[in-house]
Amino acid sequence: MEGELLNLITGKTLSKEDKDTLVWSGDQSGAFSVKSAHLNLCHQHEGSSKEVFSRLWEAKAMPKAMVTAWGILLGRLPTFDNLIRRGLVVTSSSYVFCNGFEESAQHIFLDCVLAQRVWSSCFRWIGILSVQHKDILVHFESFQLPHYIANQNQIWMGFWVAIVRCI
Repeated sequence: MEGELLNLITGKTLSKEDKDTLVWSGDQSGAFSVKSAHLNLCHQHEGSSKEVFSRLWEAKAMPKAMVTAWGILLGRLPTFDNLIRRGLVVTSSSYVFCNGFEESAQHIFLDCVLAQRVWSSCFRWIGILSVQHKDILVHFESFQLPHYIANQNQIWMGFWVAIVRCI
């Protein structure tokens, strides 16, 4: 980050006559808007799916747990919604633990009351207060913390992998 800062300020000069202004780099006009922020965030998320998988394989976790997490992030688990999408005849699409809710990876690992209890218990155990994302990829990405060194991040992402394996 220091290198990026130095690249940004190299060749710039300060002058008393210049007026300070804030410029939003997410839009060509330089003006901030909620729409430009939303478009910026959507664009970042689309391009980051390859990075998510490379980060996943760096996580410190058991191989079976890694394969499970990989299937979850790819959306390839044999949940009822995936089986129906593939044309298989399924008698019921409701999740066994939550009658009335369709079984999907999203519901099983994030939306289900039981999963939310697991995540909350794990966060409380570590001493973290956190808002959980409702998208599985973003939820995993939230376990990449910029102020951690690489080894700490690998362990922290392994924690996510272990939790989804347990769920």
